[in-house]
Amino acid sequence: MFMSIINIILFALLFITNTETVTFVLAILSKNGDTHPDKKVKATWGIYMAIVISLLLVTGDLSIILTLAIITLFPLTICGNMVPTFAASTDKPSK
Repeated sequence: MFMSIINIILFALLFITNTETVTFVLAILSKNGDTHPDKKVKATWGIYMAIVISLLLVTGDLSIILTLAIITLFPLTICGNMVPTFAASTDKPSK
């Protein structure tokens, strides 16, 4: 019983430390390498990670994460495909 409690505490500390480190690195990358990112950026990444972890715990599989990725990336894909079209149309001189 005592070892189970110790294991749970150690696992929680490991999880918290790893999550904080990943949040910090993602905030640095979001701020183009600034080694002192804002707390708002770190909090935003922490919230995103908490949502993903919660969805994984509740559903138990990756299908919800795949659906979420499709829903969030679909508008970006449309915009990304429109950029070359608009760039090509502005290069042609009008008559």
